[in-house]
Amino acid sequence: MVSKLKNFYKVVRGFLILTILMNVAISAFYLISNQNPELENIIREDLSFRLQLVFVATITLVATYLPSYLDSRTRIRLPEILEITVIVFVIAAGYLSQRFNLFVRFHWWDDLLHFTSGTFIAVAGFLLIYMLNHRYSFDLNPWLIAIFTFSFSVAIAVFWEIAEFAADALWRTNYQKWDVPADTPLLGKSYQGYGLRDTMADLIIASTGAFIVSVFAYFAADRKKEETIKRISKLIKKRKKNKRE
Repeated sequence: MVSKLKNFYKVVRGFLILTILMNVAISAFYLISNQNPELENIIREDLSFRLQLVFVATITLVATYLPSYLDSRTRIRLPEILEITVIVFVIAAGYLSQRFNLFVRFHWWDDLLHFTSGTFIAVAGFLLIYMLNHRYSFDLNPWLIAIFTFSFSVAIAVFWEIAEFAADALWRTNYQKWDVPADTPLLGKSYQGYGLRDTMADLIIASTGAFIVSVFAYFAADRKKEETIKRISKLIKKRKKNKRE
């Protein structure tokens, strides 16, 4: 499975690098050969779009190295199926969504991504705290594990919304749906504005996914702790019995 994972990363990184080089080449061509005033506005818009793709693809490329970085620095190894799923999700949420304008084409696409991301990131947070707890024998309370799982996912969601706001402010992208058709379904009231309503809807949906995972994390950690206590008590009783004998 390790070789398959390496091949998967080779294909993904090769695709992203090719995408970056292609869009950089097209952008450079626009800058060098832009001599037609009639096409200036069209070229400017496409150039902005190409640069956005380069930025998103670069961030996605960096994200593909995070699992190996965590493994080498902290010796925390995510399950391979989760690792592949997260990388595919990052590509779909970042590059593919921007490239094919999926946020506007499908009004439910953004909600699906935020719910899925809230779930995936919560699972990653649970695995992180669970492995640390097991490796260093912190003996954390299941409530603390559940709270960390939820908080970890929500914190990432907040930083994501900050990044969306920054991108919209700098490059006039439409991540926060400030420029969508009037009939686009969004949570909240119309006077709250599309941007605020979209941001709060994203945070609520991501928090819902994180909360569901945190509930499972609590019961999983609680059950594991009970099994550990039973094993320790049996071991203590066995040692006492051996001493008496």
